[in-house]
Amino acid sequence: MIGWIGVTGLVGVLISGLIVVALPSTPSPPPPRSSLPRTPIRIVHNFGTTISDGSPLRHVFRIKNPSDQSFRILEATASSPCCSGIEPLPDIVPGGDWLSIPVFIRTAGRTGPQQVMFAIGTDSPAMPTILCVALADLVEGFDLEPLDRKNDLVVGRPMKMVYRAIHRRVADVLEAAPTSVSIPPPFQVAFISPARERIGPDHLIEWQRDLAIEIPAPEDMGRLATTLRFDGADGPVASRSLSWEVHPPLRAMPNALVINASDGVVERHIDLRSQDLPFSIHDVEGSIIVDHRVDEPLVIEGQATCRLTLRLDGTRASERSNAVRIATDHRIVPELRIPVLVLP
Repeated sequence: MIGWIGVTGLVGVLISGLIVVALPSTPSPPPPRSSLPRTPIRIVHNFGTTISDGSPLRHVFRIKNPSDQSFRILEATASSPCCSGIEPLPDIVPGGDWLSIPVFIRTAGRTGPQQVMFAIGTDSPAMPTILCVALADLVEGFDLEPLDRKNDLVVGRPMKMVYRAIHRRVADVLEAAPTSVSIPPPFQVAFISPARERIGPDHLIEWQRDLAIEIPAPEDMGRLATTLRFDGADGPVASRSLSWEVHPPLRAMPNALVINASDGVVERHIDLRSQDLPFSIHDVEGSIIVDHRVDEPLVIEGQATCRLTLRLDGTRASERSNAVRIATDHRIVPELRIPVLVLP
């Protein structure tokens, strides 16, 4: 006789006088869900070309709960927490309601194309991850661009530096453009072109004007610094710090050499370049020099360049100094010393 017997929730099968009891199976836990699925719902907002004036860019993303069931927000993260963030969000979004996601991007010290992502993780099967993407192209409200290819100064040589001042503003914002520029003495500055205005990307008005800075001849090497100030009809518009490196009028390139003692006699080239006057090499000395050759000077774009070819023997290296001394007839730089590092 075969039959089914229920015993306090258990299922028994009577087979040939034996009762086989099957216990109810314990459901296995569902596999953990990734907080960021590979196919999130994606929302994009583009701020366009925007002035980076230090004020944060703010936007509110909105998305509707498509289900009639509520869902819970589990996490909210920004891809660059140092430069962006998400304002507080509700814990639960009722079915059919809209979720507002307020975000911000800091602009201070940032320029160029920006892309920031904000990920919202939920327990909703319909929208487990909401990915909000904010795009922006940040530009300086005021910029100063050098128009000269060379911006180095030379000892004993005055120089003029040319720059382009660029002032940007939103089309519907009344903001005065610079009308004057000043600089502390002994420098002098003046505008050298009329002002020009054009409509740039995303209806930004771009004002441009070129200026020249007269720099008296520096007496010493090092760094020379100053500050430009731009004023408009209603007061200060912007200021910019400028600095230049002051070099000797005669330089060696490279200014140091490296050779291997195991290579024996090797050949190296040094170019001596003068930015003010023609010059000649009088003497070349050094304990590891086997021979040297001086080529005829070459003058290009106001620079006199003379190539010195050295044959060096690393086996002659001493523990004190292996420098090469080059004597010249240059009135400001009569001697150059080129250190030589000799490796075993």
